[in-house]
Amino acid sequence: MAARCRHCGAQSDRPDDQRTWETVCPTCGRLLWLGVGDVLACPVTAIHPFGVTVDIGDGVDGLIHVTELADRFVWDPEEIVRLGGTIRARVIVIDCVRRRISPTCRGGA
Repeated sequence: MAARCRHCGAQSDRPDDQRTWETVCPTCGRLLWLGVGDVLACPVTAIHPFGVTVDIGDGVDGLIHVTELADRFVWDPEEIVRLGGTIRARVIVIDCVRRRISPTCRGGA
């Protein structure tokens, strides 16, 4: 089934159930299935000293920087999350050109 862009309203020939980098609106160039401000339940796929990697879609990962994990200072990301656990996060940046998504857990995401 074709999708309508949630950002500009243009009709797309892409299926609306795919959550990949290729599911982009031909008019505005934004992802059809994800927008800034969306709140997601994301499985944690990796923990780094600088933050955590979460799975957002099919082959689409996001990096939550350590400063975005909580409203307080966090020394170690493992204070907040566990590998394989799920974290609730709000999308704050989507960069389709560099294929980067930045979610946050701050502010009651």
